[in-house]
Amino acid sequence: MLTADSVFRDAIDPWKLLIYAILVVIIALEVAGPAPDLAISLYLVDAMFYFPICVFLYFIVRGYQQAPPSLKKHARLFLIGYLLTEFVGAMLSQVTGILLLLIVGGCGTILMSVVIARHPRVLFILPFKALRLTVLDTDSGIPLFHHTWENAGQIGDEDLYAGMLQGVTLIIKESLNQGDVQEIKMSHATILVQRSPQYPLACIIVALKVSRSLRDALDLFAGKFYAQFSEGFANSNRVTQFDPASVLVAECFPFVPE
Repeated sequence: MLTADSVFRDAIDPWKLLIYAILVVIIALEVAGPAPDLAISLYLVDAMFYFPICVFLYFIVRGYQQAPPSLKKHARLFLIGYLLTEFVGAMLSQVTGILLLLIVGGCGTILMSVVIARHPRVLFILPFKALRLTVLDTDSGIPLFHHTWENAGQIGDEDLYAGMLQGVTLIIKESLNQGDVQEIKMSHATILVQRSPQYPLACIIVALKVSRSLRDALDLFAGKFYAQFSEGFANSNRVTQFDPASVLVAECFPFVPE
């Protein structure tokens, strides 16, 4: 539960911790109670064990359904490995014993591990969907670099988009006098802004949903971009010099599905 929240959300949901703690207390009381109640506690243990397994299966199936074509095959292999590990082996063990459970479950675990090791994006299909990354010169409003994960038509013209960001952030800053804009929330997307303390630049990412891992990746990309291209900021009109930043995108956002 903690791992899922760290991937899907900005922070861990305290209500989930509270509910889970209550269930643990109930089981502890049942196990410590009279012997006739032991069967009830065993049912509770089984329920607590299989409930997250079934929930995880639900999200794996949803991830497979929404996977882009480049990840469809790998998402299918991950789903097959999970079914072998958690369900097929357990059912076969009821008939043939524990040995077949270990063999089938082991094969499923190896299959899942290979998919995660070679294609970690499979785990990040559902938590959020990044649309566009832009490095903006906050003095001139010129976009120095941009990378698009989704269809560019969803956002529109790059110059118009950069001008909109420049105007909105400047108006909010000047009218409220509460510092620079760091985040803008919309009905179906969020804009994250990471401003440089040394240069008149901002790294901006648009995503349908954000998480802590996406924020950390944006900070990492911004730090590497400022360090690698600082000598070219004096002549920012020549934007082609920033094209090699595509390599930094692959390094800092390896989990974002294309």
